[in-house]
Amino acid sequence: MSQRGLEALLRPKSIAVLGASEKPWRAGFLMMQNLLGGHFTGPILPVTPKYRAVCGVLAYPDVASLPITPDLAVLCTHASRNLLLLKALGQRGCKTAIILSSPPAQAEALKACASRYAMRLLGPNSLGILAPWQGFNASFSPVPIVKDCKGMGLGKRLLSKLIDYTRCHGLKQLNGITMPHNQGMVALAKKLGFTVNVQLDEGIVTLVLPLNTQNVA
Repeated sequence: MSQRGLEALLRPKSIAVLGASEKPWRAGFLMMQNLLGGHFTGPILPVTPKYRAVCGVLAYPDVASLPITPDLAVLCTHASRNLLLLKALGQRGCKTAIILSSPPAQAEALKACASRYAMRLLGPNSLGILAPWQGFNASFSPVPIVKDCKGMGLGKRLLSKLIDYTRCHGLKQLNGITMPHNQGMVALAKKLGFTVNVQLDEGIVTLVLPLNTQNVA
């Protein structure tokens, strides 16, 4: 992964939510609520042709209409649209995307599309990414943002258990990543110096840096 792609994933300056919705039971609504509730300081860009605004934020009908190229895009739409949207994001120059839902049969096509545009994918079937110290919650985690806890959560378990642990033990800084078991991401994590703990029974990987490490990347 390029440094630009890594920065876009871990420290995005702008986020597009594809499939943003005003319906409370939709993934696109929950994602918008968490991003806004986490007080992310960069632009949040809802993308949907159905609404002029989502959660009070001006919406755009498609990727081509966005006023800027987002660092990170979250796909909250039906899985059948994943490939088309990923291609549109790649053509726009977006370097990182989170795919919330996708059937196994799509995996190779999505990987090929991402490779063509030098994009990094988180997912498919990811619950998002959580970075409390940035006020950044692009996930479905019910855990409130806690800015004195340093950590990054990716995938099924996110950072919920780690945050609870830090609260109980009074820790002020913790660097860690949890994510779905993915060989490509595991290889990248090892290159970055993380200790890798594979939990095959839960289908996740936990990555940990020493507590005196100041950055997650």
